[in-house]
Amino acid sequence: MAPPSIACSLSAAEYGERLAAISRVGGSSLIKVEERPRQTVLHFRYSTKTRDELQKIVAQEADCCAFLDLSLETSDEELVLTLPAPEEARLIVDDLVRSFRGGD
Repeated sequence: MAPPSIACSLSAAEYGERLAAISRVGGSSLIKVEERPRQTVLHFRYSTKTRDELQKIVAQEADCCAFLDLSLETSDEELVLTLPAPEEARLIVDDLVRSFRGGD
């Protein structure tokens, strides 16, 4: 089976809206970002609202960027979002992380 292509199916306007929504979640809940080889791990303060928003983002990203395999783990204290990606997708992952951090 061939790996999925490195392409996002969103239009430029939709992509901008997605990044803005991601920025809102990150701005309210992001605790720290860990850069690891071939993946980035984001830690968020736990709340049911943040959990629901992150679950929605994970589902939306699975639809538009099949090459990303985001995973969300929850505990009573924090939410951990892992963004693994092939090196070819690093720019897209960097955009997502920058948005979670509240960047442009």
